[in-house]
Amino acid sequence: MWYNEIRYMRRLAGGRTENNMKIHKKTAAFIAAMAICASSMPWSTVHADNEENTVTASTEATEAETQAQDELVTSGDYKYQVLSDGKISIEDCTSADKELTVPSSIDGYTVSELGKTAFGKDYENNNFETITLPATLEYISVENPFLYCEKLTAVNIDGTCKDFVSEDGILYSKDKKKLICYPMAKNGDSFTLPEGVESIGSAALYNTKLREIKFPTTLVSMGNHALSFNENIESYDFSKTKLVGIGMMAFADCKNLSEVLLPETLYEISGGAFINCKRLTDIKLPSKLEVVGQSAFTSTGLRKIIVPPSVTDIGYCAFGYYLNTVGEEVADDDFVIIGTYGSAVQAYCTDSDAEYDYQNNFTFKTEDEAKEEEELLNLEQVREGEYSYAVVNGEAVIMLCAAEDKVLTVPEKLGGLNVTAIYPAAFQSCKSEEIILPETVKLIREMAFYKCENLKKIVLPQSVQVIGNYSFDSCTALEEFNAGGAKAIGGHAFDSCPNLKKVTLSGNCTDFEPNLFVDCLTLEEINVTDGNGNYSSVDGVLFNKDKTELVVYPSSRPDKVYKMPDSVKKVQVDAFINCSAIEDIVLSKNLTELEKYAVYNCPSLKSIRAFKKLKTIGDYAFGFRYNEQSTDGENVDVLSEGIKLYAPKNSAAYDFAKEKGIEVISGTVRIGDKNVRIVMLGILGGAIGAAVLAVLGLLIGKKIRKKKEADELSGKAEEKRRKKAEKEPKLDAGDKIVGDDSDEVEDKENEA
Repeated sequence: MWYNEIRYMRRLAGGRTENNMKIHKKTAAFIAAMAICASSMPWSTVHADNEENTVTASTEATEAETQAQDELVTSGDYKYQVLSDGKISIEDCTSADKELTVPSSIDGYTVSELGKTAFGKDYENNNFETITLPATLEYISVENPFLYCEKLTAVNIDGTCKDFVSEDGILYSKDKKKLICYPMAKNGDSFTLPEGVESIGSAALYNTKLREIKFPTTLVSMGNHALSFNENIESYDFSKTKLVGIGMMAFADCKNLSEVLLPETLYEISGGAFINCKRLTDIKLPSKLEVVGQSAFTSTGLRKIIVPPSVTDIGYCAFGYYLNTVGEEVADDDFVIIGTYGSAVQAYCTDSDAEYDYQNNFTFKTEDEAKEEEELLNLEQVREGEYSYAVVNGEAVIMLCAAEDKVLTVPEKLGGLNVTAIYPAAFQSCKSEEIILPETVKLIREMAFYKCENLKKIVLPQSVQVIGNYSFDSCTALEEFNAGGAKAIGGHAFDSCPNLKKVTLSGNCTDFEPNLFVDCLTLEEINVTDGNGNYSSVDGVLFNKDKTELVVYPSSRPDKVYKMPDSVKKVQVDAFINCSAIEDIVLSKNLTELEKYAVYNCPSLKSIRAFKKLKTIGDYAFGFRYNEQSTDGENVDVLSEGIKLYAPKNSAAYDFAKEKGIEVISGTVRIGDKNVRIVMLGILGGAIGAAVLAVLGLLIGKKIRKKKEADELSGKAEEKRRKKAEKEPKLDAGDKIVGDDSDEVEDKENEA
């Protein structure tokens, strides 16, 4: 298990959020500073608006730089700067008037803009109660120039203005799609934004006296600090809106806020959005949410949160942190995060970074686990002998076993009821060497036998249907395991079982996690009993039923060479992980897919042979090992030394190896246990061919010579007969021949 958790998080997370987190961390100090400022002053002047239809951050930056560089002109109560178009932007007003009317021109220049500090940089000497704006106004800073007007009851504007409009002292854009300013001191307990409003501008509803705000269905976005410091409001309902984004610190310091209903359309919650909302103890995040910014929920009343798997970008201190008395963000180690295995939030629970000096250590659970835990807490336990049990659906479930018998036989009944389940941690740290479960047990819950370090053997009945996650984790003495009748085995069931050598799966087993045996470094064989519909085994190697997928090759099998059956088309994740003895793997000729980490951390592996049908190769599929010296959590997977890939050119395996820096050899064939170059095979074949031809030549020459000799002998015999016939007198029929030597000649011919 020394490396598995790091890899498991990263693999199943599909990349994690490490890069995104790093980007966020670089601005963590900024967010923290904003949070501190928020407790003492209403606004940080260094930020950008997140809304559509507003000036971009770069434009704001340019505005600020120009203001700093250009010398402001003072005219009466106003300071302004001349713009490139010959109009002016008001940057400050020192008037003591309670009812201020901004002129349409100053010094002959048309007033067209209001800078971010047009009506003050702080609350000092800010007595404005009403402000009337001229019809010439074309632009108002997105950083809300009314921010420090805490006595303001109305903002009015000339009705002929082309860009802005005021209704009941509330300032909007001309088309009323954007709320610009709701005056802080405006009387009234309730405010309903009119239908058609799509965005709430930065600090537009900041620090009001309101007790209720109702939002239109047309609302899409809200800017930074949009609703912050509304201390009288207890609830916000956005459930019927089309809200997609919440700006930075949008609800900051809403100290009585206890309920926020968010719409399913929400995509992003920006940094510090709910910071210091101390009465917010529960919130449901929408299922399409993808981004949660830095410090989004810092110093809230939350002690747990459910994060949907859609969230892929999580900022520093997003969950589980609070601000101490000096404004430092401190982790709450009791914080519980509920999510999905392999998700970004699971990675967040244990994320760390030495550079920024933090280490997250939050408890992670799935929703099912959280529900089960809550159920457990509500169960009433009964003690009987060395057992504590609870009654669930009229059956006994073991909650705790205090027995320490060397051989422990668990009773069939407790309290007269059948024992049907072993609940989480019921036998944790039990000292028994052998445990026998009764035929009544159907369910073994997660971590049921966790850290039973003396347990060598456990007998499971055929009645067992489910074995939970981590159920036998850290059973360090366990050597052999028979799953009984179990249909499903949960993930990590055998983590840290260093002596487990043999596993037998039930014929009923249809499902188990792919990482089940990753940590079983002495496992030699996995067998499957007859009748299994999903799995099969050959010589202790686990396959799917029709042997088209290789599932697990036991890590401690003694074979040095493994030739994969040609029926295999896919090798699953971690199939050959940690195989200590194997030196040579010949993949199936019909293999098309080699999943990530399929052949990983095999210290003795020297060669792999792949074929052209292999098209899909996952990350770190072969040629890599775990780097024990890695301290940064990133350089974990490194190339193994000395591994050679034998594969044809222009194949996926050839390209993969070349790209990763693995030595690859092409133009070879496999003869026995040897890889032989085709060129050498040609030379050898030529030599053998020549030798064969030479032998054939000798044999054919000998045969020709024998035939020639026979022909010569036959010719001589024929010639002798002819000459003899010429010398002998002709006989009449019936005359007897004497002294005929034809038999002798015939014998010689036959001999020849």
